[in-house]
Amino acid sequence: YFDVDIMNMHDLTQHKTLASQMVCDFIPNATRTCELSKLEEQNNKTASMVLNAAKSGYYDILAMAANAKGLIDVGRDPERLTRPYVRDQIEFEHEKVRNLKPEDFSLTCPEREDVEPLLQKSLAYEEEFFPEFHKANKHKHVEEFEKMFKKKRYCSVDAETVLKEEYWLNFLRRLNDAHIHDIPDEEEEEEDEEMERPGYEEEQEQELTNDEEEGWDGNDRFEAVHHTGGEL
Repeated sequence: YFDVDIMNMHDLTQHKTLASQMVCDFIPNATRTCELSKLEEQNNKTASMVLNAAKSGYYDILAMAANAKGLIDVGRDPERLTRPYVRDQIEFEHEKVRNLKPEDFSLTCPEREDVEPLLQKSLAYEEEFFPEFHKANKHKHVEEFEKMFKKKRYCSVDAETVLKEEYWLNFLRRLNDAHIHDIPDEEEEEEDEEMERPGYEEEQEQELTNDEEEGWDGNDRFEAVHHTGGEL
């Protein structure tokens, strides 16, 4: 049998992100990677649980449902009209063009009593595996659960209703005919958002000043980070 360590993703008292918690506390001999992860946390003032946020699956559900209903004319352009392509086009249209969030779709949602067993099971597992943490944080667990319920995180997109809306029917017709959105990759998008963050320019100027004082330049720092041997 193998030893199994269970990571409490809600306990971020030592680290700001799950990535640091993983490499620092659960991966053996990852000392250098841990140090770099902590350094990234210090440099990235916005590092938090948000970095671990999951993408909505609603767009994939809509893409699959649209194809099943024959709303995607794959035969017209099979190389372009793939599942990831249609999904990403729907997401871009909804979030960037219409400036809406996933929960703004028509949704199907459970009643509060329907999800109560999930809460009780989650509390039971937490108490079993992390008894001390559970004793001190049970109220936070319940509060977070209620918050997620109010935010409709236990709902799913109502594909039947959405795909009857003339707006989306028209969008899919246009998508069958031609490419619509040029979508930047996630790294470019994150860089753009970071550059627009208040205080970003001041931080960059201070970092350049610190580098000059320490005798570093961009290439030196890159070499120092990526050409060390031994530990990860």
